[in-house]
Amino acid sequence: MKRINYLCKLNQELNSQSTSMCFAIIEHMFYNCLNASVGNHLMKIACMFIPHFSLKCEWLRKYAIRDRPTLIVETRGNGNIVKDWFPDDLGIQNNMKLQEALTKINDPYILPWDVDYYELLFQNIINFLHQVSTAVEYIRPGLVYFDLTSLYYTYRTEEEIIRILDSGVSRFWKVNIGIGKSKLSSYIGAFIGPSDHMGKEFSVTDLRWRKLSVDLLPISARNKVRLHQFALHTFGDILTLDIGSLQGQFGCEGKLIWELVNDACTEFLNPISTEESLHEKFSFQDPVVNLQVITTVAELLLDRALSRIKCFGLMPRIVSISTEGFNGGSWIKKYSFKEPTVDKNRIFSRIRSSLEGISLSEPLESIKLMFEQFTGERGFQGSMLSQVRKQDQLNESIRQLKANFIEDVPIFRIKEVEPWSQIPEERYALVQYVP
Repeated sequence: MKRINYLCKLNQELNSQSTSMCFAIIEHMFYNCLNASVGNHLMKIACMFIPHFSLKCEWLRKYAIRDRPTLIVETRGNGNIVKDWFPDDLGIQNNMKLQEALTKINDPYILPWDVDYYELLFQNIINFLHQVSTAVEYIRPGLVYFDLTSLYYTYRTEEEIIRILDSGVSRFWKVNIGIGKSKLSSYIGAFIGPSDHMGKEFSVTDLRWRKLSVDLLPISARNKVRLHQFALHTFGDILTLDIGSLQGQFGCEGKLIWELVNDACTEFLNPISTEESLHEKFSFQDPVVNLQVITTVAELLLDRALSRIKCFGLMPRIVSISTEGFNGGSWIKKYSFKEPTVDKNRIFSRIRSSLEGISLSEPLESIKLMFEQFTGERGFQGSMLSQVRKQDQLNESIRQLKANFIEDVPIFRIKEVEPWSQIPEERYALVQYVP
């Protein structure tokens, strides 16, 4: 009804010659928005969660520590906090201060938090997900959301979909996958862990949902405390209440709490960019320890990569160098440039500086250079020319349309005039378009 009233009002404001044309355009736009809304509502979201991902990354390059108590520590300011740990059942929590964690574990092996290395390994999983999903939202190494909707056109059941996902990810990682109508429900499905539930859609009908703590809800810390004060400790406690009661006590966030717990919250994915990357890799015939040889090879790889990049008129903003050791160890360093560059001297000086300071604990089997976040004059010009070309095509189409009418028929476009207004009719206006 609101749609009809709005269209009728616009219809009255337009002159008779342009009414039918604009009415049809607005009608078309409305139904496009409606269809998009329906599509988003029906979206199936999956969450892939790899418990202790950073720890498993360290196990890959330090096999000997797999059975040893381990803490992975990040330095923040003047202190250190724990980011990952082994064994799991120590009572340690994420972001716990190192001093407190040391009271719960005997003689641990302490490793620095190496996020560049973890992101590099997780990128392989993300690349695979981009092949099977139209939208992938990266959260952190070991946690990612992705849209499953398109896969239902090819595979009929969640079990088939999970089989495809398992085939593309190494079993070493032991991934947990949850499926739901929202990011929260899919995360909880993955958080619960491997079971018969694995790969099946998680919803409020699952009894385990009712037992979950309200601390898992993405709401303010203040309202989490207040929920406990009202003896609302679990999702099941909240499910006994109606939306009005929660709004009365918690305001606007009360409505969100009800929607989250009842799995009625529409959440949109924020997909990451699928920017192209380019790499050059060299594998040594025999493992080497000579830094001069390694530096020379790195320079040759840089020359080879830059010649390819320049052919496309592109410039990278991020360059990384990584190595693989004879005993499974690895090393990675990422360089970010304020401005994109193909200046060999500028890039190589940073690579050489890093290699000079490296202490090799084992011979190297390979070395790789990676280039990411491309931009450049040619790319910019191409984008600009594309926009100009589209504008020219639109203008030409309008001229041809006008030529088919005996009288001069005005063409209108929608322009935002008062975006702050709560009344839809006041936000936009129809203004005449002149090619």
